[in-house]
Amino acid sequence: MVQRRADAADPANDAIRLGIAWFDQAGNRLPDGAGSSFTAVADLKGTTVASGRVERQTTLGRQAGAGTLVVAPRAARYARPFVRVFGPDPVTDIEVLQLDDVSNASVFAPLAADALARLTALESGHLAVRVAALESAVQTPLCLTFASRGDAAAATIPAQVTTLALRGRMQAGDGRGGDYLRVATPPPAGQGFRSRDGAYWASVRPLDLALGGQPSVADPGPAWSGYRRLHDTFRVAVNDYPADAQFGSNLYGVTEAVVGAVEVPAASDAGNHSVGVAGYARTSSSSQGGVGLFGGAFAGANGQPPGAASIWGANTLVSNCAHHVDPWGFTDVIAYGIELDFNIRKQKDGSDVNVPVRGLYFIGDSDTNGLAICTVIEVDQIGINRGIPWKTVLVTNDGAAQVALDIGATAKTPNAGSQPINLRAIGPGGAGRAGLIQLSPLGDLVLSPHRGSGVNVVDTAGSVALQAAAGLFKVNADGSGARPVTYGPSDSAGAGYRALRVPN
Repeated sequence: MVQRRADAADPANDAIRLGIAWFDQAGNRLPDGAGSSFTAVADLKGTTVASGRVERQTTLGRQAGAGTLVVAPRAARYARPFVRVFGPDPVTDIEVLQLDDVSNASVFAPLAADALARLTALESGHLAVRVAALESAVQTPLCLTFASRGDAAAATIPAQVTTLALRGRMQAGDGRGGDYLRVATPPPAGQGFRSRDGAYWASVRPLDLALGGQPSVADPGPAWSGYRRLHDTFRVAVNDYPADAQFGSNLYGVTEAVVGAVEVPAASDAGNHSVGVAGYARTSSSSQGGVGLFGGAFAGANGQPPGAASIWGANTLVSNCAHHVDPWGFTDVIAYGIELDFNIRKQKDGSDVNVPVRGLYFIGDSDTNGLAICTVIEVDQIGINRGIPWKTVLVTNDGAAQVALDIGATAKTPNAGSQPINLRAIGPGGAGRAGLIQLSPLGDLVLSPHRGSGVNVVDTAGSVALQAAAGLFKVNADGSGARPVTYGPSDSAGAGYRALRVPN
């Protein structure tokens, strides 16, 4: 029974769902999906204060029959009623949320007339089988309940017990209990314990049933000082992806809030696209955007010594081995660090669209450039510890773009030349060399080779300048077309020198 204490902003869409949630024998919620993890009894739309007290009743049972309106899934052993409230306004009160067991409530006719029917009903209920199952569970239980984790840790638990239910952490009722599952290896620090008989027990974090809320798991984390194992607050592993294959190998201190891991079996050939963590955002707003994946890293302390603290908004790793620390890899695989796909479609009527696409967009709202190296893209060796370089840093395929590289000016003010392209080399003696390719404010293309300890950029007043030329090149000196600069015979410019011949 529910009632609005105030009218919602949008009663038609700010609905109220009344339903039944299903759990297995160990108290775990069944897999997600309507009809499996829950059954919706009623969806109330348009409920306002004027609707008064709204009551809904239903009858649920193990199998279909007279009076049974909701049939439990085959795997269900327990049920709980729930109320889910949609919309941002907390304006709904829950007056009654109750589940009554009426399996033994019956109205009988007089005994003499109804004795045979009652005996038939008892026989059809398979009481002998049910009693045997109950006796078996009492004698060899699969789950035990303890008041606190300390009580469970001090107990000798029979080997047939697979799950534990704790009423609390320090004492019963402190709100920090939960379910624990028997595991073969020690669980991450803070996520389990060891009982007196030597068994390991890992915490099972149930999925939050408050579908309309914003669930939050307050995890104090591991023992941060000297911690050298994995600590995952929430972990979903498909096909038993091992923890020691994660970054850190479960040997180094790695703390992760949410982990999604997928192990694709060798026999898989169905073309599945297996993803560890996926983020999707679809906006139907004409003014508000959506972000599929976002990574934010923020510094909370100064580095000591300078440069010791590092932050990454995102960090990816691709390797051709089954484990990121394996010394050997597999061949004939293609490794992509990040793939960005863009599928721009025309409008429904066939007309074109106005959708500017930025493959990678670098921008910020800083008030300083760091007073140090501030590089947008920096490329280092693929074998940084073995001196192995990349083969090619940047490749554009034929027909990939109309302009391969577009470089802007050094400032957004008049009389600003282009941002230069700096070319570096290492001389015979190991000293550095530098040269520039740049467009002057007048539009002259300036090629400036290395000159002594610095780079000399000159204004060539409309011509191409090469200050340290070696070899032949072409110039267009008078607009009649580019013609070659040739050289004269030996000693034509004095002993040991040739003269260059520049055409009119």
